[in-house]
Amino acid sequence: MERVRWRRTRRVMEITGALLTLLLAYFFVTIAISVELPAGLLPDTKPAYRALKSKKKPVPAREGKHRRVANIGTVPASYDPLRAAFFVSWDANSLASLKKHYKDIDLLIPEQLHAVTPDGALTVVDYEHGQNTVKASPRKPSRC
Repeated sequence: MERVRWRRTRRVMEITGALLTLLLAYFFVTIAISVELPAGLLPDTKPAYRALKSKKKPVPAREGKHRRVANIGTVPASYDPLRAAFFVSWDANSLASLKKHYKDIDLLIPEQLHAVTPDGALTVVDYEHGQNTVKASPRKPSRC
């Protein structure tokens, strides 16, 4: 039984190989015999493109690599960071840290403050009573 399968498989593979060989031979023959146009029939085209003069101001040169590498780790004189802090009412360490650093904080974000509405309105969540109170909604720009 195995010999019959092998003979059939071998015959199919031989036929497939022969057809593929004929197809490749036909492909290469058609490429070799392709008709070439004489050079006189091809249009003589030269690109009419040329660079336009730019009226833009020149871009200032970037800071050199050596200067950038030397400045790594230094803070610019005009740098004034925004210091934000999170506060949660259920953690005693959070209250202690707030009391210790309140003078250094520019922006305090309490845990109860959420932006839960699709339009971005801020809501305050009262966890003790399970209530949501809308405190502020974003203003929509007026059209003049």
